[in-house]
Amino acid sequence: MARKHDRAEGTGARLERSRRGLLAGAAGALGVLAAETVVTAQPAAATQGKPVILGQDNTGATSRTGIIATGQADGVFGQGSGTGTGVVGAGGSSNGVGVQGTGGSGGGDGVEGIGAGTGARGVVGTSASGIGVFGEGGGNAPGVLGFGGASDGYGVEGQGGGGAGGGVFGVGAPTKGIGVTGAGGGAGTGVLGVGGFAGGDGIRGRARSAAGAGCWRRAPSAAPRCGCRARPSSAAAVSSPSPPGRPRPPKPGSR
Repeated sequence: MARKHDRAEGTGARLERSRRGLLAGAAGALGVLAAETVVTAQPAAATQGKPVILGQDNTGATSRTGIIATGQADGVFGQGSGTGTGVVGAGGSSNGVGVQGTGGSGGGDGVEGIGAGTGARGVVGTSASGIGVFGEGGGNAPGVLGFGGASDGYGVEGQGGGGAGGGVFGVGAPTKGIGVTGAGGGAGTGVLGVGGFAGGDGIRGRARSAAGAGCWRRAPSAAPRCGCRARPSSAAAVSSPSPPGRPRPPKPGSR
């Protein structure tokens, strides 16, 4: 009977030690989990070669981070919340470009903007004191090209600011360059001017020197139609102030 009692006490002691070991192990596991949670909750920027941390700015990169998709998938997709912007780019302090797009080798567009809803603009450019949108063509290609909507929309439209700002302003090249050129399609008019309601001229030409002509025309027929209205010539007309000259915008590569 004594042996049975001793065996029973030994078995109970082992069970007690096993329970204490399980409780200690569970407590240790919870402590490790809590420590890992605290560590991961701390805001720490990703370092070079480390994963990007979601929900915060990741600094410390010394080279470009790239995402290259295969097939027909998008490389990067960003969607803002509420009035937030989907993708934001900020250029470097030495006149860096905020967002740059390079089209594919098969004639892809560098940057494309699609407006959503009626009246929405596909691309918007705003500058505090500079040029809102700048375009430079290569070779003999135009710097800016616009196609109007199917319902007789204008290809390019400009609206002047203030009380006397011009809607569209063109500066020709230094040697016989034409400031603004218009070519009608079919029986369409090359250049159409509509005067203001308070007696404004539809089209006005002003010479900047005595050898120039304010309105000049060339037509193949003997009796062409001309919309230019002759004004009395005088010396004052030649010396009248010319439109304000605007400096040509710097090329993107000449910063």
